[in-house]
Amino acid sequence: MNKVALENVKTDLLIKKNRYKDAELEAIKEGRIQSQIEMYHDMSELYDKLLTQLN
Repeated sequence: MNKVALENVKTDLLIKKNRYKDAELEAIKEGRIQSQIEMYHDMSELYDKLLTQLN
């Protein structure tokens, strides 16, 4: 597999993971419903697991 392509995918996953983590924190701060907070948390965790598998 092309190393540059793999690094680009990893970077993209990291950015998305961080966006969902930020969204989770913002949702907590704004007092949104728990299911929405959990969704952001779960999405961040899933991206983290994908990153771990690629390493």
